[in-house]
Amino acid sequence: MMKRVLLAMTLSTSCAMLSAQAETVQELLEVCQWPNNGGACFGYLAGVDEAADGLCVPSVTRAALRQVFLNWAERNPQKWGDPAAIGVWLSIKEAWPCDTSKPQ
Repeated sequence: MMKRVLLAMTLSTSCAMLSAQAETVQELLEVCQWPNNGGACFGYLAGVDEAADGLCVPSVTRAALRQVFLNWAERNPQKWGDPAAIGVWLSIKEAWPCDTSKPQ
């Protein structure tokens, strides 16, 4: 778990530069709410999804992944100060929990 948290924190720092300086959940939420955000939101979400261990995302559209994050962030304003990558990771884990009876 600590490895994942450290990875997410590292991703938060490096990916933030690519995503309109979205360092916190709140900043990424704002970027993802922009119409025509130029792919910054999609790129950030996909980067966390691909780089983080322990995620079990089915084959979904970028729009679905974005909506999962938006819904989670809006339900969890107490997490808005957390690193953006942590928020993405938590939103994905909540939406698509891994089936622990099957190998990942």
